[in-house]
Amino acid sequence: MAKQKETKALQANLQGVLNTGDTANTEDRRPAKLTYSVKEMATALGVGMNVAYDLANREDFPSIRLGGRNGRGARIRIPVQGLHEWLERQTGGDVN
Repeated sequence: MAKQKETKALQANLQGVLNTGDTANTEDRRPAKLTYSVKEMATALGVGMNVAYDLANREDFPSIRLGGRNGRGARIRIPVQGLHEWLERQTGGDVN
């Protein structure tokens, strides 16, 4: 039941968040980001930091830990493509 509530809350915030066609930032020609920080993911999804960290620590959520020792002090990064795919699975393919 909690997962359903979480999924519905995410669905409510997903409208217009993902644009899969962009390959670069046209203003300064930097390559598109490959990963989000937890804070960037929270902003993109329209959720708070607690929810974002809860998501990043889920077994079924695509996150990567970089640096640190035995997972301690590691930076958490979320692959953009992995986030897109995860959202599609959670929403039954209706991300827009």
